[in-house]
Amino acid sequence: MRGMQKGIYMIKELIYGLAWKPEGLPYEKLEKSIHQLHDAGINTVFLEMGTAASDVLKCCGENSMQVVIDVSGADAGDPDFRQFLETAGVSDCVIGFQVCDDAELMKCAESVRRRGQEFVELLSTRAAVQDQMTGAETAFCGDSARGGYDYTEGDGVENPGDENVSRNPGVKKPFRVAEIEIPEDWRTMPYPGQLKLQILSVFAYGARGVVLRESRTSSSMGSVCRGNLRELVFSGELYDEIAEAGAALQKIGSSLKNYKANCRAAVIADQQLFKMFPAEASAECADTPGYREILHEYYDLLYRMNVECDVTDEAAIGDADLKESYDLIVTPSLYSASEKLIRNLKRFVKSGGVLISTVMSFRANEKAKVHDGPLPHGMTAVFGASYEKVVGASNVTVAGRRITHFAELLNADEVDRVYSYTHHYWGKYAAITSHGYGKGTAWYIGCFPERDILERIVKRAAEAAGIRLPAAHWPMAYRSGMISPKTEMTFGFNYTSENRCISCPYDQVEDLLTGKKYRRGNPIDLKDWGVMVLKHRI
Repeated sequence: MRGMQKGIYMIKELIYGLAWKPEGLPYEKLEKSIHQLHDAGINTVFLEMGTAASDVLKCCGENSMQVVIDVSGADAGDPDFRQFLETAGVSDCVIGFQVCDDAELMKCAESVRRRGQEFVELLSTRAAVQDQMTGAETAFCGDSARGGYDYTEGDGVENPGDENVSRNPGVKKPFRVAEIEIPEDWRTMPYPGQLKLQILSVFAYGARGVVLRESRTSSSMGSVCRGNLRELVFSGELYDEIAEAGAALQKIGSSLKNYKANCRAAVIADQQLFKMFPAEASAECADTPGYREILHEYYDLLYRMNVECDVTDEAAIGDADLKESYDLIVTPSLYSASEKLIRNLKRFVKSGGVLISTVMSFRANEKAKVHDGPLPHGMTAVFGASYEKVVGASNVTVAGRRITHFAELLNADEVDRVYSYTHHYWGKYAAITSHGYGKGTAWYIGCFPERDILERIVKRAAEAAGIRLPAAHWPMAYRSGMISPKTEMTFGFNYTSENRCISCPYDQVEDLLTGKKYRRGNPIDLKDWGVMVLKHRI
């Protein structure tokens, strides 16, 4: 029997898993494959209920690996399923079953959960973000990870972490396990280093585990996980990179045990707009922006500026005191908001928080019924501004730059005006305002300006919120978290194919991946698609 490696392999500390379909694989090859997964650092296998399940349990047990089984396709009355549960009940490697909707199945499975172990739920990118953000509609931010993670230069490779491990305010508990889809063929094959970078980024955002899964859109990858074309997963560069990520997690696993991501900012999404608005602007509705585009515009801006943030919605917020969790909140076109959420946001600003709300926010209640009277509803005193008129963006500029779609004509005092419109008729109205309310500040952006203008606003708002912005920005991404009251761990990601030299921003640090130590100002070399994990005192 192969002994369990030390460090990351305590299940409550870290999960490094693979979702696998080994049906039809001869036992000797199955056993060899499990050994290979173990050697690559995989400590958990997520398995669909099937004919090979008992054999996988046996092999994983021999390698001290854990198993989570999806029983959603099983029949509670099937004698074979009952027999399997009896077998699983005496297997020391079973830690739980993936959640399914069948209460009878879950009742049957309950009896074989290993005593004293935390029940592990497989929360995929799509399922987890849908539940918290978009209901039955397409999940915001799901494309980069769920769609197979665009392994190329540019935006497609960035920000897989926030959307996978969004937390509920006041709880700060990340998704138990995040999901990454692995590529199926040469068209989406990652450059060297990209898969490792994405795996580590999930933990940088606070997750306690990651599971690699075949692309849902690919029949060829389904064959890989059934045992055909095995060289893609069990040999070659892809396997080597999975193993490299496992080795990296081995080095930082003990520190990740108490890691709590530093997220003092949040983006609040609107579930109603996902249902009401198109995901993207179209030629037929040129004056109507796509809600996913609006949300990405602000989330991506925060990401590129290295403002660490959660992504959440009203349902996830509940009755939480927002100021206890956040210093900065952004509501991109929060069209629908309940009176409870409005009161919560007013209290957040009054107690010292900084709020940025944008065009179309606070127009309707949680059932999308449009409010009468001045808008933004219930928040005019907070923003020091109100509007009743909405006009087209033709020939309207802000700070000498054209705007798009449409504009809300804001009535505001001169002292609260950051930018006014430039237009023959609409020049008397404010476009963007900043207003002190209680101990905090509330910004309102009443139009769709260009990104550089938005960046200026976010920078000022972040500084007012006391959020430190690092000197470097995307394609260098930084995420940090506390591992003890006096010790912080900072991840640095190089999202380019170029080597970079970073100036050490801390008095004294150690890179946990290389063992090298640096002092403030020392150069830190980071290779293409490279990752550094700096441990330092604060």
